[in-house]
Amino acid sequence: MHATRPRRPRPRVVVAVVLAVVPLGCGADSSPPTARPRLGSREVTTVEVRDLAEHFTAEGVDGAFALYDPEGDRHVQYRPDRCGTRYPPGSTFGMLHAAIALESGVASGPGFPLPWGGPERQGGSEDRSLTLRAAVRGSVLWYFQELARRIGPERMGAWVQRAGYGNGEIGDGDDRFWLDGPLAISPNEQVDFLRRLHGGELPFSESTVATVRDLLVLEETPEYVLRGETGRAGSEGGAQILWLVGWVERGDARFYFATLILSGNPTRETADARLEVTHRILAILGAL
Repeated sequence: MHATRPRRPRPRVVVAVVLAVVPLGCGADSSPPTARPRLGSREVTTVEVRDLAEHFTAEGVDGAFALYDPEGDRHVQYRPDRCGTRYPPGSTFGMLHAAIALESGVASGPGFPLPWGGPERQGGSEDRSLTLRAAVRGSVLWYFQELARRIGPERMGAWVQRAGYGNGEIGDGDDRFWLDGPLAISPNEQVDFLRRLHGGELPFSESTVATVRDLLVLEETPEYVLRGETGRAGSEGGAQILWLVGWVERGDARFYFATLILSGNPTRETADARLEVTHRILAILGAL
């Protein structure tokens, strides 16, 4: 997760949106999803399929988007095939990773420090000791790798399974399973994980969930709070996988979302596009 960055002004755009309500796995994409989203103990059977391509192409990227609005039990997808396909979560796993570290006692709280134990490198905040809060904000790989080693593969695997996170597979539990696999999760499952995390349906204490929620603030305005985490993972057919997943709190309303970007040549601008695309779509769908 990154600290709040000033957003570039976005021009007002009038768009035409194509809406279709279809059985899950049908629609503009012929490939059926490989994993259906679960809402509680039941599966979603219909979704609103939206044509949101222009918001991705405006930033020069391709991808997918999924959203769940609990108030109307409304599930929205752009590119249903990709929304049901599992990809490595990258640093978005940091949400569950932090919860596991806190619940298991490996981390004592947001201020839990770890010293950088590697060779000195010129410049960069990653050369100094960091807290859990700073590591989540910066998606600092070495910090979470050390947490994974302290948690251990057996305990990590058990927690991932208990949380019902994606395919639940961590392989031999090395310190890159969330980047290179075998751990994988679909946009639909990201959304459902967020819903269950916020709703207290995961095997974590209220204090752990409250701490994780606090760690995930991306933006806070008088109108809304945007919480989430970014991530980057291995390639999919030669394209890098970039994520932005989280939820919007606006009064009593909640909107859980997952933005997936696939890019053959990701740059800093491509990474920034995650927030731009997400803002555009959340506004169109009435979440912002």
